[in-house]
Amino acid sequence: MKQFVMYGAGSIGRGFIGALFSKLGYEVTFIDVNEEVVRLLNTYHQYDQVIVGEQTQTITIQHVKAVDGKDEQAVCEAIASADLMATALGANILPKVAPLVAKGLKYRWETRGNVPLDILICENLNDADHIFHDAVAQYMEDPKWDTLVGFVETSIGKMVPPANNFEEATSPLAVRQEAYEFLPVNKAAIKTKWTDASQIIPYAPFQYFVERKLFVHNMAHFTTALLGMYEGFTYISEAASDISIQWIVKNCMAESAMALAGAYGVSYAKLQD
Repeated sequence: MKQFVMYGAGSIGRGFIGALFSKLGYEVTFIDVNEEVVRLLNTYHQYDQVIVGEQTQTITIQHVKAVDGKDEQAVCEAIASADLMATALGANILPKVAPLVAKGLKYRWETRGNVPLDILICENLNDADHIFHDAVAQYMEDPKWDTLVGFVETSIGKMVPPANNFEEATSPLAVRQEAYEFLPVNKAAIKTKWTDASQIIPYAPFQYFVERKLFVHNMAHFTTALLGMYEGFTYISEAASDISIQWIVKNCMAESAMALAGAYGVSYAKLQD
């Protein structure tokens, strides 16, 4: 079974990326410093993914295990064995784990030869791929290392709300999420072959997906929340249900879609869809 290493077992790591690659046939090793999460993953080797929306569906994510992020040797061994790796740590944590990731990469090449590795950077920060690359580079002596590692920027468009009290009581590893399950990745940064799945969208120039998320997805959330605040609503669901706010937000999204279609030569109809 192919090995996927997920650095970070939080809402995106466990709820989206780790779960996605488990479904794609990988054995997923989570690296995390939360000792209870690590213990539970190694006890049960599975957890519940609760898909919420108009209908609720529970999927059991299997073939998972965990490594304590404070155990340097175990982290190095996980990185050495990986066929593919990802981070979902929070952008401010990336520089802190860079020394250990660099150590793990060196151990990989010492034990396996010059086997390349792609690292999916699943962080909510523009240029997180460059930031992490530069942080790891500080601990690398041989300039050739750069040819063996792909720092692959992604666009996370999936919402993962906190588990509710019932889910936490019955399944402490349970994660809730919306049904959307597509992962755009920077095609130009990929150094190995792993992208055949329909849920993975390799694309270049990747700035298109960065701007699509910011100026359509995030902008729509912001506009809905702002208008809801002016109307005195408490919850974004109330704002999203208001017909006047819907009309304004949909037109804002259409205007952004027209701009993106013109700038990148993509289908306006596809953006509207």
